[in-house]
Amino acid sequence: MPLTGLFILNRAYGYHKKISGYVNKTAISFSVPFASGALMSTTGDMLKWQNALNQNLLINVQETQKAFSTYKLNGGESFGYGYGWHIRNIGKIPSREHGGSIFGFNTMAVYIPSEDIYLIGMSNCDCNSPTKVTAEIAALALRQLGKKAPGAQEPDLTLSYPPTLILRQYISTQFKIQHSNFTMKKTFSICLFFVTIGLHSTYAQEMPCTDSVALKDKLKSIMDNDQQIRAKIRQEMPSQNAAKLKEMALEMQLSDKQNQLFVASLLDRCGWPNGLNSMENHTLFLVIDHADTAFMRKYLPLLVEQAQLGNVAKSDLATLQDRIQLRSGKKQLYGTQTFRIGSIVNIWPVEDAGGLEVRRRSMGLPPMVDYITTLESNYKSKVVWDKELSAEQANEKMYKKN
Repeated sequence: MPLTGLFILNRAYGYHKKISGYVNKTAISFSVPFASGALMSTTGDMLKWQNALNQNLLINVQETQKAFSTYKLNGGESFGYGYGWHIRNIGKIPSREHGGSIFGFNTMAVYIPSEDIYLIGMSNCDCNSPTKVTAEIAALALRQLGKKAPGAQEPDLTLSYPPTLILRQYISTQFKIQHSNFTMKKTFSICLFFVTIGLHSTYAQEMPCTDSVALKDKLKSIMDNDQQIRAKIRQEMPSQNAAKLKEMALEMQLSDKQNQLFVASLLDRCGWPNGLNSMENHTLFLVIDHADTAFMRKYLPLLVEQAQLGNVAKSDLATLQDRIQLRSGKKQLYGTQTFRIGSIVNIWPVEDAGGLEVRRRSMGLPPMVDYITTLESNYKSKVVWDKELSAEQANEKMYKKN
């Protein structure tokens, strides 16, 4: 999209997007919209605002409760709007949300009272709203915490994965997340800045399908980051420092989400790239393997096709198929998946354990005894394989620990 008019590169100002390109926002007197646009703020200011609300510094407890309650219209119809906030749910977990817009700007704020999570998205282009991606990051934070709705068997937090990069559509977007339990100091925040004009970034524009050099560089960066954060988590596990592990897990989830957005765009536009080496093909697999079940299922046929062509290792395909089985609460076929109870790593239940070694050989996987030894070395934990354990019992153990 070309830059037109008096556009000043990299300036955090309000913009419109027209057929001819990005242009400066329409100039208006802010006395007209009054509070709808006359208040300029930052994520830090909004955090102070939310904390003041939580501490009842602005209005008393009774009046605050009115603001966060739903009501019924005269006709008896429920109305999910309090005094200034939408009262909604993210995966059935209650949230308080509201957005705002004025010429050149769009914003969105999501607060989850039960977890004290507050997320703000700000965009200085009114061409796209941060509402969707803000809600998805909030859901991501809940998933990282393992939160689920009362009575649910698993977290009901479905993230959508669009075929193109969500964030590339924003000229400049800022996010802040606060959660009271992510650090020992009781305050943890992450600010992510996505500037898509004037920066050579994969979020700035979709990478051309024919740019193999840029793609290879990007895949190397993805692999390095993917493995580094996971290595850090494995090293930290023996400490059983819950706060530190949660902080690192959130960092990993956010990194994974960015990688998935890139890979989704790549595969949807270009298909599986040609000319990749084994590590680069493996990197694409890892991004899919570290996503949620919907994302895995979407690209599983492509993985099957690439494994048949010899581009993707059969062992990678086996791992993905097993992970889908685990996520679905079913027994795995190749014995690649584990789950942790306390300090013990357990092999997820296996279908037809007697035929497991034959299936593993057919997919290029090592014998289970060697695999378990490797797991113990990597996780520095005891690994247990209870061949009599059912998938239902394993699920019960997993959720009981939470």
